[in-house]
Amino acid sequence: MDFLQNHDQIGNRPLGDRLTTQVEEAPLAGALAVTAARTDAAALVHGREWERPSRFRSFAISQSRWRQRSRRGRREEFKASYAELGADIPDPLAEETFRSAQLDWESRQTPAAANRLTLVRNLLAIRRQEIVLISWRPRSQRRNVTSRC
Repeated sequence: MDFLQNHDQIGNRPLGDRLTTQVEEAPLAGALAVTAARTDAAALVHGREWERPSRFRSFAISQSRWRQRSRRGRREEFKASYAELGADIPDPLAEETFRSAQLDWESRQTPAAANRLTLVRNLLAIRRQEIVLISWRPRSQRRNVTSRC
């Protein structure tokens, strides 16, 4: 399975920030195209297909005796590397943290999100028509796709 970031990589950052906060649009779109062009399953996680702008914060839903250990463990995990964030690291057990991780479907309506969604749909159409079908054919029946690029 191929992906640019999965839910663990995003959620296990102290503030749940995504690649869009660290990488400019053009390289990100290029990396997305490379991911879509591979023959492995491409995973678009939690709003990646329209580049959801909000963060995906790690949360835990638990009523067990491990609740407090989960909370302390998260703070301890980030203490040395992200000391400057202090109390800004979201509490994984807080209702607010859970709610912030839910998809905001309305965010797809922005021009940037619509452009990204169009790009992803086009890449997946190319993948479906050209890449996946070719990769399943016997080698003798495959055609040269690069000549069409």
